[in-house]
Amino acid sequence: MRLRRCTPFLFALALLGCGTAGDSHYSELTIGDDVLRVERADTPAERQQGLSGRPSLPPGEGLLLIFETADYHAIWMKGMQFDIDIVWIRDGRIVNITPNVPHVTGTEPLTIYRPAAPVDAVLEVVAGEATRRHWKYGMSVRLENEDSVQAR
Repeated sequence: MRLRRCTPFLFALALLGCGTAGDSHYSELTIGDDVLRVERADTPAERQQGLSGRPSLPPGEGLLLIFETADYHAIWMKGMQFDIDIVWIRDGRIVNITPNVPHVTGTEPLTIYRPAAPVDAVLEVVAGEATRRHWKYGMSVRLENEDSVQAR
């Protein structure tokens, strides 16, 4: 008898803990005093896909590409439908920002973007976000539950 009365409660509790399938790839990222909701791209396939094919990205959100080792990781705009800022990160610090990277239209050749120094993470946000938020070289970048963003 008790089990029957508890079953609806246990089912509701299980639903609360589940969330959506994609939620496990989202985290809070802090740059200076700014907190963003970021989707993490941890695998080579996720990093290659990036933001391609998406119609837009809301302000305050981004895609964080996390690499196993620091290197001159390249970013392209293949399949992009909007402009972005590329924030290059090494050992939990901004090392460079490539602002207002245009998306490719028509048959334009693809430009490959690379950092000036090796990086272990890249943050892609909607164009103008880095300027609006006054992000600068050397600022701390922290992922929730971690001291900083760096190679895994």
